[in-house]
Amino acid sequence: VSPEILVVDEALSVGDEAFQRKCFARIDAIREAGATILFVSHAAGTVVELCNRAILLDGGELLAQGLPKTIISRYHKLLYAPAHSIAAIRDQIRGEAPGEFDRGSGSTDAGRPTRAANTPSLPDESWLDEGMVPRSTLRYAARGATIEQPCVTNEQGRRVNVLRAGNEYFYSFNVTIQKPALGVRFGMAIKTTTGYALGGATTAANAGEGLVTDAGQEYRVRFRFRALLAPGVYFLNAGVTAAEPEGEAFLDRIIDALMIRIMPDSRRLATELVDFDVRPEVEMAALAS
Repeated sequence: VSPEILVVDEALSVGDEAFQRKCFARIDAIREAGATILFVSHAAGTVVELCNRAILLDGGELLAQGLPKTIISRYHKLLYAPAHSIAAIRDQIRGEAPGEFDRGSGSTDAGRPTRAANTPSLPDESWLDEGMVPRSTLRYAARGATIEQPCVTNEQGRRVNVLRAGNEYFYSFNVTIQKPALGVRFGMAIKTTTGYALGGATTAANAGEGLVTDAGQEYRVRFRFRALLAPGVYFLNAGVTAAEPEGEAFLDRIIDALMIRIMPDSRRLATELVDFDVRPEVEMAALAS
């Protein structure tokens, strides 16, 4: 079909990966033809990937509307909130001005860095831009832990946020535990400006391998990563989870805790967002006599 308006309700989550990719390719073609698509889903990542506007409905009430990345952050904050704070968080979301959902959340210009006068002039050196701060940071309601001082450092221990593609860096943050907890894991993720999660890691494969902690314990968490990304702006999350009777839950989580920029590289051969360290080879074929 070639509709002018297409309504999709949770239909893209069925089938295997090949079928899902076929569905998304068709959706893209319909959208590029100028059609309007109304996509209804609980799949946050799909909403961020597919849509350019989003609304948050709760109990039949329109709580918020704006850029998908920002609306999904509100949705998750409400979804994972402890029961006693749901009403307050709903009121907070309801009370935010609509314009607040659009400022700096999905634009690559958000927090665009301005090089300081005393910053090294060489384009291949990582450096710290004090003015590059995300305007879309969102913190979950704490449930027994507090994340503080997230930062990215180079191998010399110097704080940086403008990175050279291909180099190794450390993403670190401090965590204070306020209550005894089981199966504690710390995690991080790197996302695009549209909110699409490119990758991440946790400190344990599952809650069964997580830490057993007491109230008052403090941890310094550090993730080493290689910046195998295309030039552009990216956002970093930080989280800590624990095993609870109803399942694993966030003790604290910060969405868009930091933003980083990968500086341009004129020698880059990789295409698209992620560099898979592909090594091309070209040989001249022998001509037939």
